[in-house]
Amino acid sequence: MDTNSYEWDDGKYHSQSSRSLPDATLTIGLWDEFSNRVHSCLFVVLLLLTFAISEARAEAPASQRIDLPDPEIVAAYEAATTQNVLAAVNPAIFPGYWSVCADGIGHGNGNTFPALDGHQMADALLYLGQVETVKLNWDYVKTFQRPDGQLPFAILPASAGKPIGPAEGGISVDPNGGLYTQWVPDNPLRALGYTTYIQNADVLYRITGDLAWLKENLPSVNLASDYFTGMITPEGAVGGAGYYVERPTRVEYDGVTQGHAVDAFRRLAALNEIVGDTEAAKRC
Repeated sequence: MDTNSYEWDDGKYHSQSSRSLPDATLTIGLWDEFSNRVHSCLFVVLLLLTFAISEARAEAPASQRIDLPDPEIVAAYEAATTQNVLAAVNPAIFPGYWSVCADGIGHGNGNTFPALDGHQMADALLYLGQVETVKLNWDYVKTFQRPDGQLPFAILPASAGKPIGPAEGGISVDPNGGLYTQWVPDNPLRALGYTTYIQNADVLYRITGDLAWLKENLPSVNLASDYFTGMITPEGAVGGAGYYVERPTRVEYDGVTQGHAVDAFRRLAALNEIVGDTEAAKRC
């Protein structure tokens, strides 16, 4: 039994004894911090926006107030909006940049995480009228797509070409700064970037109605879908454990991944129908 786990401390992973953990289990504090500090805030914003705004207009001002009878909910919404989501946007890094932590420090200044949290942020920012910011971020992420359609689930410019994670994992950040393979055994997050990419394209089009943008970017989305399709077994299960690195880490066919994959393929089929590409729609 492998009794080693890894804790994040002072910018490094430290091996520790952990007899209670099963084989090949890694304790990745970096992702735990992400889950604890960010997702709860983004969930609140998205939940309130979903129930409070029946129709979002692309040009609505970012300071748009919501009309609810409970002033405490309104105050929470406005605080989450201004102090978390909008505060994370920093065009000084590059036009369209946002951090996953509002302080701009957590998870690295200048880092981009297009998988999952990139979708949550894009969703919230679009409802807040930040269409151009989301489009520019999309353009940035798109430049990291490989010719075969593969996408990174993280972009770490300062770590380009450097090893990441435990030494025995043998994982390095690509020279372009993209992280295409997770260091946790069995690469459990490998499906995450593709569902996110498709869902981002879908929400961006639905909110803006920008057909020209859709036609321009749909070939890239279809290419990502083709790569994603290669993760599907003959039985129809999608490889990759899911959307988080847990303790113990689940591997391969996690229920969360399956549901999001089905949703993504359905959305992509609809987008291809909109532009008249029935053949691409049939492949989804």
